[in-house]
Amino acid sequence: MTTMLKVDNVSIAYGKNEVVHGTGFTLAEGEIGCLLGPSGCGKTTLLRAIAGFEPVTEGSIHIANTMLSDKDKLTPPEQRQIGMVFQDFTLFPHVNVAANIAFGLNGNKNENQKRVDELLELIRLPEYGDRYPHELSGGQQQRIALARAIAPKPRLLLLDEPFSSLDTHHRRKLSSLVAKILRQEKITSLLVTHDQREAFTVADNIGVMDSGAIMQWDSANNIYTSPANKTVASFITRGDWLDGTVTADGQADTIFGLVDLGQHSLVAGTKIECLVRSHDLVVTEDSLHQATVMGRSFAGNFTRYRIKAGDNQFMITAQGDAQFEIGASISVSYQPRSSVFFIK
Repeated sequence: MTTMLKVDNVSIAYGKNEVVHGTGFTLAEGEIGCLLGPSGCGKTTLLRAIAGFEPVTEGSIHIANTMLSDKDKLTPPEQRQIGMVFQDFTLFPHVNVAANIAFGLNGNKNENQKRVDELLELIRLPEYGDRYPHELSGGQQQRIALARAIAPKPRLLLLDEPFSSLDTHHRRKLSSLVAKILRQEKITSLLVTHDQREAFTVADNIGVMDSGAIMQWDSANNIYTSPANKTVASFITRGDWLDGTVTADGQADTIFGLVDLGQHSLVAGTKIECLVRSHDLVVTEDSLHQATVMGRSFAGNFTRYRIKAGDNQFMITAQGDAQFEIGASISVSYQPRSSVFFIK
C-alpha cells in the first residue's frame, strides 16, 4: 500500500524541554491512525508538528513522499493540503452551515454547491444548509466541522480530541459515524485522543504514547492482547498485577494457583507480574483460593467488587444477581482469556 504519512524519528523541543523524542510511524493511504495517551504525553504537540504549526528539532515528516519538515525546513500549514478538526469546532458564526462547509472550496458556484450537498447527506444533515452554528447541537456542529475539513479532499485529515466536549452518549455515537465517513471517503486520518474506547472504535492502528514517545504502534487487538510493556498494559485497560514465579513446566505459580503463560522462553524461577483484568477473576464454588470483599460498586447488569487475596487487592466483576457483602469470604478462580505478563 502507498504510504501517505511518514513520521521518522521526530523530536520536538521548546527550548531545553524536549516534549517529543525519537518518535516514528507510518500511515498508509486511506488508513486511520490514532495517537492515544494521557494529557501531557506529547500527542497534540506531535499532531501540530504534522500540521506544520510546530518545528521539529530532529527527524522528518513526509506526506506522499514529499518531505515537509525537518530541523532545517518547515513547510507552512497552508501548503500541506491537510485538513484539521479541532475540539472546539471553530465554525464561523456569521455564515450558515452551507457557507461554512464551502469555505475551502475553489470550484465554481455549481461545483461547490454539489460538494456541499454531498457532504450534508454524508453527515446526515441534508436539511441543515441554511441554519447557523448557534442553532445546532454540539454533535451537529462537530459534524459540520468535519464536513468543512474534508470538503477540499485533503491528502491527510488531523483530528485533535474532536469529541471531548460532548457527553458520553453522543461521543460514542459520533465517533462511530466519523469512522464510517472517513472510511467511505477513503481519507487518510490521524486522531488524537485520551479515550481508549474512542481509539478502538475509530482507528486501524494506534500509537500509545507516554512521556513524549510512542510505546507501541499496532492494531487495537494486538495492543490489548499483547501490550509491548507494562506502561501500555496499564493505560490500555483497567487491571491489577499478580506476582508469579515461573515453574519448571513453564507455568506461573501464583496465589490463585498455576497460570498458563502460553509460549515463552523464561527459565524456571523467573519472577513475573501477570495482568489481572476484572473479567479474568471468576467467583466459583469449587475454588480453593479465598478472597475477602473489601468494597463494591453496582453497575446495572453487573457489580464490581474490590477483593483482597494475600497482600494484594484486585477488581472482580460479578454478573447477574450475585451479591456479596463487604467483609464476606468468596472463592475465586483466575481464568485469563489471554496471558499478559512482564518480568519483574
